[in-house]
Amino acid sequence: MKTDPISGRDVEDCMNHCSLLDGNLTIYLETEENCLAYKAIPFDHPNLHLPFPAAEDDDRGG
Repeated sequence: MKTDPISGRDVEDCMNHCSLLDGNLTIYLETEENCLAYKAIPFDHPNLHLPFPAAEDDDRGG
């Protein structure tokens, strides 16, 4: 199932719609407007808010 994260609707014809690659995840979007809206969502990674530089071993998965 390929669901547009903005509209919540399934994208039936993935080859003719906007898609974005986010790491190992391909995100399919229903319209170009949804694509722009998704790109405009601010990135909120916890390492950006640390009072000190992050070390390599800080992200041990989980």
